Amino acid sequence: MKRILQAFLFIIGIVLFAFVIKAVGFERLTVIFPALAGWGWTVFLFYLFMCFWDVLGWRILFDHQWIKKLNLWKLYWIRMVGEAVNNITPFIDVAGEFLKVVLVEKQLHVAKKSAVAAGVMSRSALLFAEIIFVVAGLAFASFVPSVPGILRVALIAAFIFCIAAGVLLIRTQKKGLFMTLISWVEHFGIDPKIFIRFHTSLQVIDLEIAKFYRHEVGRLWVSIGLHLIGWVSGGFEIFFMLRLLGVEVSLFEAVILESMIQLICTASFFIPGNLGVQEGGLALILGVMGVQPSLGVALSLMKRARQIIWTGIGFFVWGIFQLNDLKTVGTKS
Repeated sequence: MKRILQAFLFIIGIVLFAFVIKAVGFERLTVIFPALAGWGWTVFLFYLFMCFWDVLGWRILFDHQWIKKLNLWKLYWIRMVGEAVNNITPFIDVAGEFLKVVLVEKQLHVAKKSAVAAGVMSRSALLFAEIIFVVAGLAFASFVPSVPGILRVALIAAFIFCIAAGVLLIRTQKKGLFMTLISWVEHFGIDPKIFIRFHTSLQVIDLEIAKFYRHEVGRLWVSIGLHLIGWVSGGFEIFFMLRLLGVEVSLFEAVILESMIQLICTASFFIPGNLGVQEGGLALILGVMGVQPSLGVALSLMKRARQIIWTGIGFFVWGIFQLNDLKTVGTKS
């Protein structure tokens, strides 16, 4: 049933994607090619800058005994590998998080318990930062005069929901994240095997996270701040991409637009790759801004091209890690 549901949702995404492309007209999307000609393709390199802040936000959440020993450059590429796997994972992107823990343990020789706790807290800090980013974007967008009344109501509803989600996550982590999740999935008759892949005591990890909230909350706020810079820098990427497409927007408008994109992608997590939804959402938002909707779809395709490129690079780096592990094993033997 799981595979059938995944296939069904993927087909829905393909249909939505095709519908949006047909609605705006494929010929209007060819503007992408001259935009990326010459030095235009270098806009894809901005992703490296965006990732840098997330790596710093992740690194600061490791135990003090590990922080000074962590190779920042290697941690950076471990994150790239994990995100590459997340990009091809249907539904909730957790497979890459498991891989990050494994690579941190193997490549950086960090204790698994600490790697898992830091990974969970980093993912939480990333989510908290996203909630702050989206809530701020919703607050500004709801006051834009050109926004239709019904859309304004939806923005306010999303604003309230995001705040409630953040509060719920904090309470759940303080109570015991993994134990709470296991009780939930067991209540619905779902096998909780996914939570035991770490092969370590989940109760111990819950205690580590709870201890973090009691004694290290300052570092959590620093991590949230670093992740927030990463989210905001996504608006810079959109600013440059839209300029390449010939759209005159302010940097502030680009940041607000990025916050709306993240809200759309989060809300449509059940559609693999947010196919069609991201394109349609950007077409709608830019249309409200008075920009040709087809340029919203073109922007989405540019972001997908960047994602494909860096996903491929992430898997290439993973291959290098595996080759190095084989060489190490061969040397020891």
